[in-house]
Amino acid sequence: MQPSSQVCLRDFIQRRDYSDEEIRFMLDLEFVQDLANIYYLKWLADNKYFEDPAFMNYLKYLQYWKEPEYACYLVYPQCLYYLDKLQDETFRFLLQDQNHILFLDWQSYLAMRKHSEEPAKVSTSPNTESTK
Repeated sequence: MQPSSQVCLRDFIQRRDYSDEEIRFMLDLEFVQDLANIYYLKWLADNKYFEDPAFMNYLKYLQYWKEPEYACYLVYPQCLYYLDKLQDETFRFLLQDQNHILFLDWQSYLAMRKHSEEPAKVSTSPNTESTK
């Protein structure tokens, strides 16, 4: 059994003819989008990843995904919001609080729901209701 999804992804892409840069791009893309999952962020906090300077440097390195030429590849652009928030020590501390996680999960749900709704249909026909 593979220890992480990135190892599985690495095994998959290494069976093809990709350059090291392309492999790095795909691994970074996979990881940065994982940051859109608030429960994954909680797992990182619970397992003390945010206390590791090398990991924090990696998060700083991933800031390049905010550039339009990279951001266009994101399926979950909300990951960029969390990538920024993870630079804040208070936010990282709050990720250990289950109530805060539930709040963030609810806010994410509401945001996705709002953006997935169809725009209101505008009627082009005149109002046919009769007035009395």
